[in-house]
Amino acid sequence: MNEPPRLMESHDAALSAVPYFLNLGLGKAAIAAPCHFVDLGGNNTDVRQELALAAKAEKRGVAIAPDCGLSPGMASILGAELVQRLGVFRRESSRQRQANRADVENLRRQVRGKGDPTCVPCASKRMSQCVRPECAVCSEHDCRPVATLTPVDHHDAKTDMSAMMCTTAFPASIVVQMLASGVPAKRGAVLQECDVPVDTFLDEMRRRGIDIEYHMH
Repeated sequence: MNEPPRLMESHDAALSAVPYFLNLGLGKAAIAAPCHFVDLGGNNTDVRQELALAAKAEKRGVAIAPDCGLSPGMASILGAELVQRLGVFRRESSRQRQANRADVENLRRQVRGKGDPTCVPCASKRMSQCVRPECAVCSEHDCRPVATLTPVDHHDAKTDMSAMMCTTAFPASIVVQMLASGVPAKRGAVLQECDVPVDTFLDEMRRRGIDIEYHMH
């Protein structure tokens, strides 16, 4: 493990794509260098051990970001962003949902043959369809919105890179370049779902030819 620290000393950040069981040692080497460190993860025990290096890394001005790539990785960033967007949506639409509750209940009653068909905005729709724009699925028990962030990629014939290759390599590459540029500025353990600026991440994915579409159903 003498060679990696020497190599890392001359670089701002390093990305590991080696088997997961080597990442803890490489993370320690990055702290010693010092050099920001990103890896593809793959094992929860090893990742927890890497994250436990947070205090030492922070003292050395190093960011450690394990579990980058596709999933975990991009999936973590997008999942956290969906939670955030749904939270904002719920706060903004809480009053409207209160006003709609009577309509929703009436639709449920109508399905059971007890409702008033003249006062339901979408009485002709099936129970599984939307009653209001902010509701994606209406059931006997609840009516909840469904939000999606959908990345679509295809095999690149020019480079012979598969969609899996691109959606694994690009997110990890974006994160390591962010750290090298000082964004995010956090040092120690970097958690993608909390610390990576999602707008910048989405812009960088788009710049690489992968659009990630947002929909609220």
